[in-house]
Amino acid sequence: MKKQLTALLFTLYFGAATAMGIFNVRDYGAKGDGKTLDSPAINAAIEAAVRDGGGQVLLPAGTYLSGSIRLKSNIDLHLSAGCTILAAPASMKAYDPSESFGGFPEYQDGGHTYFHNSLIWAEGQTNVSITGHGMIDGQGLTKKDTEKAGIVQGGSIGTGDKAIALKLCRNILIRDITIFRGGHFAIITTGCDRGTIDNVTIDTNRDGIDIDCCKYITVTNTKVNTPSDDAIVLKSSYALKQAVPCEHVLITNCLVTGYKLGTFLDGT
Repeated sequence: MKKQLTALLFTLYFGAATAMGIFNVRDYGAKGDGKTLDSPAINAAIEAAVRDGGGQVLLPAGTYLSGSIRLKSNIDLHLSAGCTILAAPASMKAYDPSESFGGFPEYQDGGHTYFHNSLIWAEGQTNVSITGHGMIDGQGLTKKDTEKAGIVQGGSIGTGDKAIALKLCRNILIRDITIFRGGHFAIITTGCDRGTIDNVTIDTNRDGIDIDCCKYITVTNTKVNTPSDDAIVLKSSYALKQAVPCEHVLITNCLVTGYKLGTFLDGT
């Protein structure tokens, strides 16, 4: 009986972890040579995984030149050691167009208002993760926005401006990756419920991690260097077209360096 129970627990624990398939982006046409635009192949692998009920979309070692990657429910985007997702330059027009904000006043800058024009984005998805010991290099992302002298001008910047943007998602995980040159935001989560950012390293030229209108989020064991802007910041903007508090957020065992450290817990 004891052996049967042990076998059952083994199956339940490890079977759940291996039940979903692995979708290697190379099998969908990705080259990983740093020259070929690989985001269409990465998105094809994601769609194949979605049709199968979810799974791990695997990026083996290599450099994947990329525009917008659309993360979906029940997908783990896994960046293997030696893998780099390299943000494509604006001239390639590889980023998704910004979504409409529906005529609502933009009380916040374009980086907080628009999400689809990002390197990796998801909206309204559940159980999404970005994991692995690979890197995101936002070389082609802009760090500019439409704000001028503290006044919001409105409108999108018109090209890729964020490394990872998650909006209205539930059960999110970002773990072990490195982000270099994250654009306006290396990571922005808006209106997300239940999430973990763990063991992430960020060295960027504007904001590191922005947590906006979220609840039940933990940020642990993470290193953020932002010499030009905020490191880790909590906000409650009007990006959801209503006042939504940012609450139940735990930030612990993190190392932050750079400019504007006074805004580490801005908005709480």
